[in-house]
Amino acid sequence: MTRPLAYVCVANHENNKIKARCRALYELGYLPVCPSLMFNRFLEITSAEEREDARSMSKEILRRCRLLVTFGEINDEMAREILFARRIGVITTSYGGLSKVSKAVSEGAAAEE
Repeated sequence: MTRPLAYVCVANHENNKIKARCRALYELGYLPVCPSLMFNRFLEITSAEEREDARSMSKEILRRCRLLVTFGEINDEMAREILFARRIGVITTSYGGLSKVSKAVSEGAAAEE
């Protein structure tokens, strides 16, 4: 099964919360891609140079994704990612919106059977 790539856009960088959010996307049938989870393992985000490298690499990843999914309140960094996604034609949605649509589609498919 081919899963569409879903870019995980989060404000809170607590690993356990991010893992749970990625799991939720996985359960909806997406392949979650979370630069925050990946890059915080080897980059020092407190360094201006490495923070800019993280932004640049995140954009490269986002270009390959089908959609961007937000979790929680949107901060300035998330707003930048959302604007970039929209500019390059990547679908943007919240997890709440995505889960409602997925549930409606599943229920509709079950009703047709």
